[in-house]
Amino acid sequence: MALHFTLGKPLFGIPVQKPLKVLFIQAENNSIDLSRPFHSVTQKAKFTEAENALIDRNLNFISEESSSGDKFLELFDDACGRVRPDIVILDPLLSYIGGDISRQDVCSEFLRNKLNPLIRKYRVGVIIIHHTGKPPKDVKANGRGSSLSYLGIGSSELTNWARAVSVIQESREDENVFEFVHTKRGNQAGTKLTTYLRHATDGVFWEECDEPAKKVKTEKGDGSAKERKYDYMKLESLAPVSRKELENLIAQKLASKGEPCDTKSVTKVINWAKRGTVVFDESKQLWQGRFYFTNTNEGGAL
Repeated sequence: MALHFTLGKPLFGIPVQKPLKVLFIQAENNSIDLSRPFHSVTQKAKFTEAENALIDRNLNFISEESSSGDKFLELFDDACGRVRPDIVILDPLLSYIGGDISRQDVCSEFLRNKLNPLIRKYRVGVIIIHHTGKPPKDVKANGRGSSLSYLGIGSSELTNWARAVSVIQESREDENVFEFVHTKRGNQAGTKLTTYLRHATDGVFWEECDEPAKKVKTEKGDGSAKERKYDYMKLESLAPVSRKELENLIAQKLASKGEPCDTKSVTKVINWAKRGTVVFDESKQLWQGRFYFTNTNEGGAL
């Protein structure tokens, strides 16, 4: 978002009117964690030499881990005075608020009484990254509407203060897909209310993807609807293979669908498959589909 805003380029349908000077103040990442997504985005987007030069002029990072509350606001005031940004991104709120985030008075004092005057002083927009907690049952069931705005940990004053709120949450239909939902004032975002995203497999960045298909609910409610997610791999008829061959096969099939195919993702599929799709032959140390039978006369699969 910061990189696209510095160039005046839209991101996930969010319109940007012109190149903006962005100040990114963060406390969560070391230099490597900042560098990897930075280079992933610039390489994937194929920015021109002129665009990269504009990023150098318009994007400023401050890594600050030692201040919160009033001390942080002093840093914010000083940084805005020097950089004169159009947009400040704070990541995350929990590092900088300097008090019990569940208390309305703490949130009001930090946001309304102290941050707001600085926002008006420098005529700057502020984007605050905040973590979600465990969603209430009604939100988990409905998954839509203004209730999503209140998923952030802490007092409802956080949402009441914000001019707009957008939420990234895992899709209930596919755990590899995330929903980027513009909740509070979503109709003024200039884009559709929900954009579907996933983690890229060729770098560290978000990329748009299709809306996942709805799961088919079973009458028994035994969870088999979720298990059908990997049916396209046809592992139930898999010929005997080694563990390494099985991992390679699954990684290839995940990649063919544009899904993450790292070791963790492959292991997740194997754990799923062990519940009934594939079996392990201890004597031969081979994996095979549960519907694979060896024809002893011809040595093939029936």
